[in-house]
Amino acid sequence: RSTLFPYTTLFRSLAEVPTVRYYEQEGLLGAPRRTEQNYRVYGEEDVERLQFIRHCREHQISLEEIRQLLDYRDEPRRDCTWVTELIGTRITAVDKQIQSLVRLKKYLEELRGKCSGGGSAGGCGIMRSLGDMALCPCSGGKKGPAQSCGEPQGKKPAENGG
Repeated sequence: RSTLFPYTTLFRSLAEVPTVRYYEQEGLLGAPRRTEQNYRVYGEEDVERLQFIRHCREHQISLEEIRQLLDYRDEPRRDCTWVTELIGTRITAVDKQIQSLVRLKKYLEELRGKCSGGGSAGGCGIMRSLGDMALCPCSGGKKGPAQSCGEPQGKKPAENGG
C-alpha cells in the first residue's frame, strides 16, 4: 500500500491549491482520495505525477502536450517518436525566442543611447522615441499599432503564436 499525503504536508511545496484543483479539472491529476473529514489525500503516484506536470510547465510545455506526455508515461511501451518531435518543436521555439530577445536587447541598447540622463523628461530622447512609433525601427516608420520590437521584421505577433 502506498503512503498517503495530506495536501498541506507535501503538495503545497509543489503547487498551490487552485493549481492542483485546476490540474484535477483538466484531467491531468486524478480525483484525490478523501479522509473521513473530507480532506484530500494523495499517494506517491500523485506526487510524482504533479512533479512531472510542474517540470513540464517549467519548460513551457502546454497542458495539451502534457496530457499527451502523460499518456506516454502511463503506457511506457509506446514508440517515443512524437515525444522527440515535441522536444524538437520546443527547441525551435526557444531559438526563435532567443533571436527575438537579441533583437529587443539591441533596440533597448540603442534606445538607452538616446539620453545621457540628468536632463528633463520633456527633452529625453528615450521618452521621445517611446512616444513616437515612427522613431521605432520595429514600426518601419509607420504610426499606429506595430509589432513588438522583439518580433521578426514584417511579421505581426499573432503570426508567431503571440
